[in-house]
Amino acid sequence: HSPDHREPQSIRSAFHRLIMAYGNFSPIKVGMSGVLNGATYRVAGRMLMSMEEEGAVYYWNEFHLIGPDDKRALLVHETTGGPQWRLFRLIEPERPITALEAAAKRVGDTVNLTGDTLRISCVDESRVCEVEGEAPEGVEQGDVASYFNAESGNQMIVVSWTRDEVEVFRGVNLPGYAVLKAFGVKPGDAAEPGGDAVGSVHPIPDTRGEESSAWKGVMIGARTPRSRW
Repeated sequence: HSPDHREPQSIRSAFHRLIMAYGNFSPIKVGMSGVLNGATYRVAGRMLMSMEEEGAVYYWNEFHLIGPDDKRALLVHETTGGPQWRLFRLIEPERPITALEAAAKRVGDTVNLTGDTLRISCVDESRVCEVEGEAPEGVEQGDVASYFNAESGNQMIVVSWTRDEVEVFRGVNLPGYAVLKAFGVKPGDAAEPGGDAVGSVHPIPDTRGEESSAWKGVMIGARTPRSRW
């Protein structure tokens, strides 16, 4: 059962309409352009994402960026403990992994896909709740992806898969002030909630003291098997 299966349907519907109406709780909007890590990106779309943990549903935003030579990236934003931002890019791992191998991984296992050994910190699924503008190819509202996150020091990767298709992304942390400056957001326009996206939307508990919901739930593999960037 879903965490709200005991509530009347009208209450659940009203709650989810509220989430959709106020889903973009960041100052970054579709259509903006900015320079991140030396590359100019246009914000082509936004995905409101969710995951479930211990009976609660958590939400965050992922912005679909299009850069030079049509290169794509995802800018992930959440608000647990204050605004947090990460930029993810698709990579070709030195040591490929199959969907079957990925599905066998558990929290605490190690993985070496890029020449460095990283420890898996999360294994879960994420769902696309809403799409505004242009999503990555093959991504649609309602899509669900399996994924695991692995990290060591400042290094982080996400391996995500749907059926037999596997994609690997490398992520970097970005200071909030740098993201806002990159997209020309003035300090007065940058007010964000310190925790919840919407009144009763809960941020994901921080189990490591440094891991956020955006890192735990990044959608980047939630595309259908037919597509790849």
